[in-house]
Amino acid sequence: MLKAIMTKMILAFLLLIIGSLKFVDVTVGANLYEHPLEVAWQAVGLPVQEVETECWQKINDLWLNLNDLETVAKQIVKSFGLKTNNYTTGNDQEYNYISFEGVRMNGTRVRVTLQSGKMGNGSETQLGINTVYYGSLSNLQRYLREMEHSLGAVVSPRPVFSLLLTGEYAGMLSKEKVRRLFTRVLARVKAKPVSHFFTQERSQQKGFSKLFVDKEQAEPLHKTKSHTNIELETIYDAGRDKTTIVIATPRIIGEV
Repeated sequence: MLKAIMTKMILAFLLLIIGSLKFVDVTVGANLYEHPLEVAWQAVGLPVQEVETECWQKINDLWLNLNDLETVAKQIVKSFGLKTNNYTTGNDQEYNYISFEGVRMNGTRVRVTLQSGKMGNGSETQLGINTVYYGSLSNLQRYLREMEHSLGAVVSPRPVFSLLLTGEYAGMLSKEKVRRLFTRVLARVKAKPVSHFFTQERSQQKGFSKLFVDKEQAEPLHKTKSHTNIELETIYDAGRDKTTIVIATPRIIGEV
């Protein structure tokens, strides 16, 4: 009797699990293993042609002389594995800077600026980084995390990059097609529309999705006063008869 009851309970439990698996949201797996912007791009249906990242933030409240900035710059070059010999520097009594460009082993082009200045009774040192990779990436989440952790070994707090994906559509997209495209993209990451405008040459939509979460900080990434963390844009170039499609996260972490 007891054995029969236990057998029924186990079968019922297994059926419950099997039934629930049929309704698992695919964005759960995407949220765990893919960057939400990568998931959003899947709704575009075109290959990514360019991956751009940007980070601009304060790294300390100190005034660093040019030698100090050069030391940090060399640490970034080493941590990033950059090939570069081109340094530009400038300094005066209240402002120092160093900037350089390089290429990583994976082909990513990197531009870095370090600047330190005196402001009133205080001082501040800032770091700016822009990277461009031409083509699509197999794992965007890992690509970003690797860069963030590489820089995190040199500067604090750990930089957080905003991200921009770009692709092209041959010809012009009508406003209705753009509306449908934006709707598909936002739905892919469960984003709520916040603001938009649509014209024949240029359209833009902003939204907010809870999928844009930094696992280490346990709080929304790129959360602004208007609560937007995904931006969509189309730009038509009549001379080339092509429409550029852009999906991006706005830069709001580490603003200076």
